[in-house]
Amino acid sequence: MPRPKPSFSNYSYLFESLEIVVPEPYVINSYITIKCKNNLEHSYKMNVPEILKGKDPKECPHCKIEKKYVEKGVSINFFDNFIKKNNLEIVNKKDFYSRWEDSIKFRCTICKEYEFEIKAIGYFEKHIEDKKYCCERCIKIDKGIIEEKEFNKKLENIKFEVVKKELLAPMNYDSLPEGLRNNLKKQNKWILLNFESYRKKVRYQCTDCGEIKYTSPSNIFHGRGFGCSNCDKIKKRKELYERIKQACESSNCYPIKEKDFYKSSHEIMEFKCNNCGEVFEYPWYYVSGNARNENGLKIICKNCYRSTKRAAENNLLQVIKSLYTGQIIPNDRETIAPLELDIYFPDKKLAIEYCGGIWHSTKFSENIYRHRDKYEKCKENGIRLLTIFEDEWKYKNEICLSRIKNVLGMIDSKIFARKCVIQKISNSIALEFCNKNHIQGKGQVNEAYGLLYNNELVSVMTFSKPSVSKSGKEYDWELNRFCSIIDTIVIGGANKLLSEFLKNHKNEKLVTFCDLRWGTGNVYEKMGFRMIDKTRPNYYYIGTHTKWKRRHRFNYTKQRLIQLFKETDQTLTEEMIAKKNGLYRIFDCGHLKFQIG
Repeated sequence: MPRPKPSFSNYSYLFESLEIVVPEPYVINSYITIKCKNNLEHSYKMNVPEILKGKDPKECPHCKIEKKYVEKGVSINFFDNFIKKNNLEIVNKKDFYSRWEDSIKFRCTICKEYEFEIKAIGYFEKHIEDKKYCCERCIKIDKGIIEEKEFNKKLENIKFEVVKKELLAPMNYDSLPEGLRNNLKKQNKWILLNFESYRKKVRYQCTDCGEIKYTSPSNIFHGRGFGCSNCDKIKKRKELYERIKQACESSNCYPIKEKDFYKSSHEIMEFKCNNCGEVFEYPWYYVSGNARNENGLKIICKNCYRSTKRAAENNLLQVIKSLYTGQIIPNDRETIAPLELDIYFPDKKLAIEYCGGIWHSTKFSENIYRHRDKYEKCKENGIRLLTIFEDEWKYKNEICLSRIKNVLGMIDSKIFARKCVIQKISNSIALEFCNKNHIQGKGQVNEAYGLLYNNELVSVMTFSKPSVSKSGKEYDWELNRFCSIIDTIVIGGANKLLSEFLKNHKNEKLVTFCDLRWGTGNVYEKMGFRMIDKTRPNYYYIGTHTKWKRRHRFNYTKQRLIQLFKETDQTLTEEMIAKKNGLYRIFDCGHLKFQIG
């Protein structure tokens, strides 16, 4: 006997509240299409048996997914105000973005070219009200900053155009004396306009520039009259315009007037900075006077200069002013003129040179003795110069400030070494201590000694096997680091630590180096070292690849640079490869070399 069809009368209440596209479900295994009441755009299919088994037909799967995304993601509607406020549109549009897995791309609606991507949507979501994103391209256009092609065209227009004078008709050479006539026919430089006799001056014209000159006939091809002074002036003028072009290229500036803008070295020229859009005036003698810079030329945008170097330098100045009550002269240009002292303490005969990474690198100056020269000039005038690099003040300002206060005699915390206990310490403890308290960081260590005051480590001296590149093979040890805890002076600490090392290493040669940016070498001489050499300035590499933080040159040897930047031209030098990829050298003041034994 066939099985009877099931009756749906008992289940009609399940379908009454639904808006079903197919009118009535008469087939047991059929699917029905239901429209969502919460969102009319949503429709979904459901299996009738599943509904009969108890599955809720009112639960829209689309709404369920959206609810899930609301809990886990960010809706596209969330970005509406942001994109309107910043003239943006969304490139990779979708309804929801996972907070930590997705990224969202925006495009500028004005130029249609600038795009940027937000990856951490979860972080962005918390701070969207504070965010202001502007199209970099549009900002540049507003400021009048031009692109590289247009900038190069402006540089090409910087050229000295010669206005050649009209050439006059030469006289008839047949009536001239034979010697003069033959000399004139052999060359194309001069044309003779008149001739009476060898005793009277003649008028002649240069065929290159059209300049008319007067001289004795015998001087046209001999002596001073042979060359054209006007042609020499034109040549020098052309060279000058090439130098102006080089200065503009290296400084990323261009003159407002591209042609015939130069009249004299004291003439005020108007330039536009292509980095910030600032228009400024600059006399040429300022540029040509910078002989220590690359090619002797440098145009300085005051706006860029203030916003980078001066801002950080002023921060250092303000910190020192809050601590030191004596006289301070900022930007002193008189004491060691024509050089400038960034911060000068006349009472203490102390000066500070603050070196901004980009401004003091070979991007703007090829003079490797730039910092050494200022150090020597200060020394001649009885001034001690501290040279601080930008990354030192940025990342180790507590150590820098402690060193400055020490030189100014402002440290009150003093400990006598005789009250300290000396002991050999582990390399790891020594490295950690030096990393926190030494301006050059941890360095190398094979043996270390420390002073303990009330069971606290207050001073450390480390020793290592000498570097072959620095010291050769003639030494047994190198005194690598010596430092005390920040804002503390351990009186006699260096002598006590060194004496302990020498007891354990008799008849062995010891070498050490004094960094002239910070020290004078007096402490080493008091310990019994003798100075044997002064090294040339050492260099580090700095640039966008290092985030403008100095990196040791050994990190960028030629082979490493080739691997790093996939350079194929093996004939290029290390410096050429580095500069090609935005890495520049920055030089220190050199070191004094000392030895014992």
